[in-house]
Amino acid sequence: MRDFCNWLFQQSGVGHWAVHAGLTVIEGEISKETNLDASKKYLLKGKVYVLAGAKLNVPAGTIIFGDKETDGALIVNRGGQLNATGTADKPVIFTSEAPIGFR
Repeated sequence: MRDFCNWLFQQSGVGHWAVHAGLTVIEGEISKETNLDASKKYLLKGKVYVLAGAKLNVPAGTIIFGDKETDGALIVNRGGQLNATGTADKPVIFTSEAPIGFR
């Protein structure tokens, strides 16, 4: 099942994913248009690159954590796009997975 899930996610243009303590893990490169789901919470492991020609769509209310152990970060390369459509009532949140006081 895990192999199928990795294949499916790779078809979306994201390098690799897994479920980690209720978080959907994103690693590697985003190479084509990819839509996140606000009903899920995401964890960036290591440097995650949005490549030139790719677009990452992040809907209102989405929460994205950076993995403290791997210095999780989202990097949008020149020619890549990040479309985060948060609102006052449903912001897009980028934060650390570390507890408050350890970020």
